[in-house]
Amino acid sequence: MRFPGPVALDSTVMMKDKSPSPMSSQIKQPPAPALPVAATPPMQAQPVVTATPVPAVTGGDAAAHVKAGDAALKAKNLANAEQEYKAAIAIDTASADANFGLGNVYAQGGRLNEA
Repeated sequence: MRFPGPVALDSTVMMKDKSPSPMSSQIKQPPAPALPVAATPPMQAQPVVTATPVPAVTGGDAAAHVKAGDAALKAKNLANAEQEYKAAIAIDTASADANFGLGNVYAQGGRLNEA
């Protein structure tokens, strides 16, 4: 028994004379498999930052308190930095450096409403 029309073999349409039909270039191939996604490395433990003690400033010099607050903030000693900036603001309420430093202490401590 002879089949009179085109025959699909291996996703290529063949004519009965075994030549590819003009339609075979329009046959859509299945999409290529997705490339494997690179595995992400496991989470690394973050180093623990320990606060180094910063000596408190005594006296009525706002700039000295700001400087001590800056050193405490750099050392991640937020409690001491807050104390120093508040002492500087008590001496000079218009000190931009003291108010800015206190805002940074609040922001780094997660107290954004107070910053």
